Amino acid sequence: MRAPQARLLFCTAAFVAFVFAPDAPARGEAIAVCPTAGAGCDFVGGDGVQRAVDAAESGGEIRLRAGVYSFDRFRDVPFTEHEPGGALALTIRAGIVIDGKTVTLTGVPGARLDGRTGIETSAIAVRNARVRISNLEFSGFRAASAEDAIYDGHGIFAINSDVEIDHVTIEGVAKMAVTARGDTDLDLRHARLAGNHLGVWAEETSSVSLRNVVVTATHVAGVAAYDTAAVTIYNSVIEKSADDGVYTRGDARVLVTNSLVLDNTPYGLRAVDPSEIVVRHSAVFGNREEAFAGPAARVHLDDTVIRSDPMIGADYRPRPNSPLIGTGDPNGRSSLAGRPLIGLLPGMQVGPMPER
Repeated sequence: MRAPQARLLFCTAAFVAFVFAPDAPARGEAIAVCPTAGAGCDFVGGDGVQRAVDAAESGGEIRLRAGVYSFDRFRDVPFTEHEPGGALALTIRAGIVIDGKTVTLTGVPGARLDGRTGIETSAIAVRNARVRISNLEFSGFRAASAEDAIYDGHGIFAINSDVEIDHVTIEGVAKMAVTARGDTDLDLRHARLAGNHLGVWAEETSSVSLRNVVVTATHVAGVAAYDTAAVTIYNSVIEKSADDGVYTRGDARVLVTNSLVLDNTPYGLRAVDPSEIVVRHSAVFGNREEAFAGPAARVHLDDTVIRSDPMIGADYRPRPNSPLIGTGDPNGRSSLAGRPLIGLLPGMQVGPMPER
């Protein structure tokens, strides 16, 4: 697989003014952000989301109302990457930075962070924080350059943080949809990552869990783990990646269970160095090549893995007589009529929840 880092050099002095809004609400109330000024709005616009983060007390909630949020300003977060040749100073550039806080960022149906207009930036950077991000759409975040020490064009980039992400879609970002770096613990649930450069990137000592996630049509790998990162993929779909479905390097470890690895090129699963990929109670089908393991690496598919047509519908769920029904991990959480199930969780929405 090609190296996933896209290091970018871009600096803009073209900042436009904020649209100022009233002060944040009283203690304990959710802070309301709106795409345009209106009744009950505490802050306005994409740049208003950062102002809401700054105003929020630790433990507070920020709620984005329906509409499109783009960014005319960014903040830079320094990060040092340690490589065999020495330390490399990087800059994570994002429209929203959550640093050293515990905060919840939630969208109502139709709330979308949009990088197709405004400046080149990543959407959200999280550092030394505890964060939940829920019910949001992300689209089109752009990069100024393909190779540089400025990391823009990402979706959600977490450093040394505890992050929960659920019911999101991330589409068409220039770099990685979801990134866990340093000592990050990241839980990604009920999400759709489509048409991004790379789906999920884990490095250093990070730990990542995917549950009920669709990763589709990435330009490079669907899921990539490096160094001593650990990734567990439950009841998810990794499909149509152009440069490996799951890729590991260094001493990284990936466990795939109750999941579908479908139609990836050149490999469904690839491990190099002494890294390891273990697959059980899953379907691996339609990949150009099923798996590759380098001389010191290990890719293990046990005898519970299905290598025939999984017989799924457009929603990735099994059709009648699918071999996925009743063949999932009996200790897992997914079932259909009490029978263990490989694939997406029954009855669970992937992406933002509709309004109730």
